[in-house]
Amino acid sequence: MTPFLSIITRHMASRPRMFEECLRSLTAQTDQDFEHIVLVDHIGRGVPWANLQFARYRDAVGGDYVLILDDDDALATPLAVATLRAAVAGTQADIVIFRGDHCQLGILPDDAHWKQPPACGHISAQDLIVRREVWRRHVDAFGNEYAGDFSFIAALWRCGYQVHWLDAVLTRQQRISRGAAE
Repeated sequence: MTPFLSIITRHMASRPRMFEECLRSLTAQTDQDFEHIVLVDHIGRGVPWANLQFARYRDAVGGDYVLILDDDDALATPLAVATLRAAVAGTQADIVIFRGDHCQLGILPDDAHWKQPPACGHISAQDLIVRREVWRRHVDAFGNEYAGDFSFIAALWRCGYQVHWLDAVLTRQQRISRGAAE
């Protein structure tokens, strides 16, 4: 049976404590209808290398929707998966954009950018889920850039997919690490 959600975690092996917190947030979910795909960087090649891995594992994604939850991120509530499922029920949403707690940057997208075209630095891949078919079609937009998250989101926006805005904080960054080890 197809899981509702595929959660993909880019994990740098030198960040075990943050990864453990990410995993705890997943096991705490009241709705466990998800698969977890972990892309491990044992060497520390960083974000550009990790972005290229998304395309490499394009066909491994089996969920109806895809969420990127890096090892320095976590689900903000045990109801995150259940909330996302309820949000897409009865809709044709290709993308669900929600809010994330980005440490010292605050809650993003903030009110000034809510229901607006994506702006670099005001949204990241942890702030949305994407229908699997859309993910597969556009995953190459991540490229090998450091800001590949935004390149991907901007590519989706330009295509005019159906977006559902969910005003709930569902993810949180443990700290803004920018690919650094613990």
